[in-house]
Amino acid sequence: AGGRLAFSSSRDGGPLVAIRNADGTFQTVADGTTSLPGSQGAVLMRAVRGLAFNGSETAFHAGAGSGCRSTSNGCDYEGLFIGSSAGINLIADSDTPVPNGTGTFGGFHWFSGQLSMDDGQVAFLGYDSERRYGLYLYDNGTLTEVVGPATPVPGGSEPFDFLGVIQVNEFDFPFSAPAVKNGTVAFVGGSNAAQRIGLYLWRSGSLTTVVEVEGLINGDRVGELRLGPEGLGDDTLAFYASVADGQSAGTEGAIFLIGVNTDIVFASGFE
Repeated sequence: AGGRLAFSSSRDGGPLVAIRNADGTFQTVADGTTSLPGSQGAVLMRAVRGLAFNGSETAFHAGAGSGCRSTSNGCDYEGLFIGSSAGINLIADSDTPVPNGTGTFGGFHWFSGQLSMDDGQVAFLGYDSERRYGLYLYDNGTLTEVVGPATPVPGGSEPFDFLGVIQVNEFDFPFSAPAVKNGTVAFVGGSNAAQRIGLYLWRSGSLTTVVEVEGLINGDRVGELRLGPEGLGDDTLAFYASVADGQSAGTEGAIFLIGVNTDIVFASGFE
């Protein structure tokens, strides 16, 4: 953004979140000497597991505790934070109540690329004490539920039970990320019970279907959907879709760019 790049690394045996400026200089956001704000008081950062950057602010998932290592599990404390020239603020941690839910957060999805950020807003995946995932929006100090464990898929009654993450035993595997822009959130999710997977938009508390697996894009049946954390623009949404059937099933796909402030129209088809 503006020639600046945020990244995570290590320094002096500890974790590092930093920004490379356009002139080649570096700016530290947080490192192993940084005290993380949160419910447990000031604790030293011991791990970083993913970040997002919007040009002036950096959102990151960090952990602390004796069992923490720079890139692995085992932290006694974890949370999401937002750092800027003004300092570091807490987005949410394990003592933060789940918006519109029960209890506090049990954890957050930590794979790189699973945070999306735009001008003080951060979209993230978190789960409760029963490891039920939800999608949430942090907006300059306020947390809002986008999709929770009880939120029904648009046009149906069955709730979402996965949101860009496939759970196999105790492991989570990401296949898509949420994206946020100007308070609108796009995401891939679905319901196993309803046998539906789709790409959806959330705006001002309302969900809209963009397209679903088995749906049609310009006459071609969709087999797979993917979204990146920067896929949502001011007026557009960019995403990947593959063909579900025919000789090219599972191998042919295309990147689509659509308008999100008018009727959803796919401007191009599979080539």
